[in-house]
Amino acid sequence: MEFHNDIGSSRRVLILQMRLESIEAVNKIVEEANKRIQPTGTVELFGALRARLYHSNKNLIITTLTCISGLASAMGAAVEKSSKVHLIYLPSTLVTI
Repeated sequence: MEFHNDIGSSRRVLILQMRLESIEAVNKIVEEANKRIQPTGTVELFGALRARLYHSNKNLIITTLTCISGLASAMGAAVEKSSKVHLIYLPSTLVTI
């Protein structure tokens, strides 16, 4: 039974690492674009990031919030149109951290 728990734990760690690396990749893209991006296609991105806000790992949540902040800054005023629905959930996430 102990062996089975080790496999499950290792799998969870790998999934967490993949999620963190994905968020870091988004941050890198924003940096490489000189912190200026167009809103095209960001609706899906904000949806995926929102899903990370409900993760049990607080470091992942903080990394996600930092990414969302960077995206919002890079998009400027256009962020309101493409992410309004997704950003509504941020205050409830902040309370749980």
